[in-house]
Amino acid sequence: MTGILWLWFALRITLANMLHIATVTFFSFLHAFKGFIFVIGGLGCIIMYYHLDKHFTAPDNYTIPFFVGLWVMACAGEAITSMLHYVMPFHRLLAVLLREEENSDSHYQGAANDE
Repeated sequence: MTGILWLWFALRITLANMLHIATVTFFSFLHAFKGFIFVIGGLGCIIMYYHLDKHFTAPDNYTIPFFVGLWVMACAGEAITSMLHYVMPFHRLLAVLLREEENSDSHYQGAANDE
């Protein structure tokens, strides 16, 4: 039974690490290429704006909101990456990482027992 529990833990931590690395890599690349996204996306937005008869969206075309959203995510990429490193949402979701309150409580209990 212990082997199965360790295998289940290894599967969860591997999945959490893979999701974390994929998400952080995505936002890092967006942040690294934010100037390129701004230029190419801006040109695409201008072309689509006049192609759609001076409208930002059409029932079948959401190119302009997509480029704007991509550029906003690119500008916030550094902050989002820092937040992901600090919060570790996938590790918490898969119950691999303990909350800080639980860690700090056990630290204080250990210190109280030492005295």
